[in-house]
Amino acid sequence: MSSNQDHQNDSLQRPSFNIHRLNRTFLQLRMGHRSANGRWPKMKWDSMRVRIHVVLVVGLFLGGAICGLLGTTVDAGFVTQETRVTNNKENQEQPAIHGFRIAWEDDRNDNWDIYIYNINTKKVRRITTNASDQRYPAIERDRIVFQDSRHSSPDIYMYNLSTSTLTRITTDSSWQLRPDIQGDIIVWYDYRNGYQNTDIYMYDLSTSQETRITTDGEHQRYPVIFGKTIVWTDERNDNKDIYMYDLNTGNETQITTNSSDQENPAIYKDRIVWQDTRNGNSDIYMYTISTDTMTQITTNTYAQRNPDIHEDTIVWEDERHGSRNIYCYDLSTGNETRVTTSRHYQERPVVDGERFVWQDARNAATKSDIWMGVLRPDRDDDGFEDAIDKFPDDPAAANDTDGDDSPDEWNTGKSAADSTSIPRLWLDGFPTDPAASLDSDGDGYPDEWNGGMTQNDSTSDPKLRLDDFPDDPAASLDSDGDTIPDEWNPNMSEANSTTGLILDAFPLDPAACLDSDGDGFPDRWNPGMSKEDSTSVPPLRTDDLPLDPAASTDTDGDGHPDEWNEGMSEANSTTGLHLDMWPDDVAASLDSDGDGFPDRWNPGKSAEDSTTVPKLVLDEVPLDPAASMDTDGDGYPDEWNPGMSAEDSTSDPPLV
Repeated sequence: MSSNQDHQNDSLQRPSFNIHRLNRTFLQLRMGHRSANGRWPKMKWDSMRVRIHVVLVVGLFLGGAICGLLGTTVDAGFVTQETRVTNNKENQEQPAIHGFRIAWEDDRNDNWDIYIYNINTKKVRRITTNASDQRYPAIERDRIVFQDSRHSSPDIYMYNLSTSTLTRITTDSSWQLRPDIQGDIIVWYDYRNGYQNTDIYMYDLSTSQETRITTDGEHQRYPVIFGKTIVWTDERNDNKDIYMYDLNTGNETQITTNSSDQENPAIYKDRIVWQDTRNGNSDIYMYTISTDTMTQITTNTYAQRNPDIHEDTIVWEDERHGSRNIYCYDLSTGNETRVTTSRHYQERPVVDGERFVWQDARNAATKSDIWMGVLRPDRDDDGFEDAIDKFPDDPAAANDTDGDDSPDEWNTGKSAADSTSIPRLWLDGFPTDPAASLDSDGDGYPDEWNGGMTQNDSTSDPKLRLDDFPDDPAASLDSDGDTIPDEWNPNMSEANSTTGLILDAFPLDPAACLDSDGDGFPDRWNPGMSKEDSTSVPPLRTDDLPLDPAASTDTDGDGHPDEWNEGMSEANSTTGLHLDMWPDDVAASLDSDGDGFPDRWNPGKSAEDSTTVPKLVLDEVPLDPAASMDTDGDGYPDEWNPGMSAEDSTSDPPLV
């Protein structure tokens, strides 16, 4: 159960310290006066033997409705999910928690009231409505206890949440302060035996019996209880020590004997924690009843105060960063964790299970809200709790929408170089499609399917298809598998290719891909391919003239086309081609006058190379179709070509 106790001898002070108000109130108290409205001043009390000292409460709270999850705090191995519980402009302070209920004191109504928050329903409920002050709540299950000033001096009251009934526990005219509850037992400290002698009292709800626990003539204050063990701060030795009382045996035991101050205890099962100044600053210590052993929890040279404990978790407020933050310590692992990091004050922490609750001034310089934090394991310290971190052992990434084990994005400030996985993580090129993740060239087409996946598993619309060129962003599709792309990717061209790709002129035929002149006939066969491998109908044939779109067939291989390609003529030739008049005879191709006799031999050829039967002979009158033979070379034909006469001569003057 939490101690919820005051700071004493604080080395740090909040802004806006009103010393005049403090002095005025102090004089009223010494004279036995209350404030003008009949309420006792909103102050926390401490006494040093004969004198009553006033300690200013610096950590005040705001109140209101739940605001929801606001952020996270990261520390070694854990992440804190923080929730702002109240946001009222006035003060909310002194939180207590049990299970799904958080209680606190709230001054939104110009007096201190008790409020609760239901974590499950996210509802805030006002418990007390009396115009006087109700303060310092403690809660267990459906019972809330608090001190109540409706009868002038503070009494102990209890409210049952299940029955909505309010019960006055104490009726003595002196002050009863700072209750705690566990099971049917309520404990508090009590001034009925004199203002220089506060004692610990208890009340058993099951028997309606009140019992005085301490009878020493000095101050015993701030009791807490767990099971049958009551623990408190005791001043009988001229300093503050921790004492314990066993309800089963009736034995009182002094826990601490050091001459410095030990105070503000909290207890859970057989473990007691407190703040301890034996090292010159305030540290957190623990005592284990079952083993009679004392353990120093914090060794930092700054102040650590107001501890609480539940199971293996100890929580406290810590000044090592200049303000006050919440820290915790896990007894099972020996790990210390910073729970909050705000530069403003976070104070009065309490813990129950995985939940921490504290008062927090981050939203106002002199006022506080109630906040709740849940500490979650974060093995890789990336700010994402392990339960939602898809890569809990790799700080580089956390999100994996499609669950394919490749991250959607890198965590802030991280990259592949920060990945600690073996092999390293790479980003998912398709974060919403589980079928694929790797896209090396970033062109939007996957390099491969993820393990056990195929295109049928793709959830994209249209479905993903594999990248046939995974290392080149310019292209991705190769329908015929000849390693030449069918087309360029959008906004890409040959200039963007990083591997020297060219487009496949025959994307559905694996036998060929290159068609330099674009005439529909391949320049050559792909390696290892031939006409027999062509899947086109009719099969492809190679272009005998691959650099000229006007023609493609050259049967005799003499460099002159047998015919023009469809729709083409000599005018379309880009290389000055003319038709081969003897497409099956390599020796000649040109017959300007069309008389069946070649104008000249092809380069390097002669009559001996002619494959025509009978062999070709040159046209000695190459520009006149009427004749071709001029044996003596005198410019007069030996004879007319068959079917020709002088009238057919195109020469000027006509041949004779």
